[in-house]
Amino acid sequence: MNERREKYKTTNIESKKMIERMKKGIKKKNRKNVAEKDGNEINIENERKNEGKNTQKRHIERERRKEIYEEEKKQEETCRKKWTKNKLRK
Repeated sequence: MNERREKYKTTNIESKKMIERMKKGIKKKNRKNVAEKDGNEINIENERKNEGKNTQKRHIERERRKEIYEEEKKQEETCRKKWTKNKLRK
């Protein structure tokens, strides 16, 4: 138990804030709100930038999935046409 206490005894301000957050039980999702409460505008801006990057990634991923789905749909359609043609020939 003493080792744990020594581990968390630090002089760094950021680590002290982190320990306070841990004591309060604040989750990672609410970090933006915590940053606003602390008055760190830089953290808020960084969080917003990261959110923008994540949304861009999601849009790119969605577009890629749409393209793959459309290609698969075209292949299924061509296979179906070939199958019906062969069926009619017999």
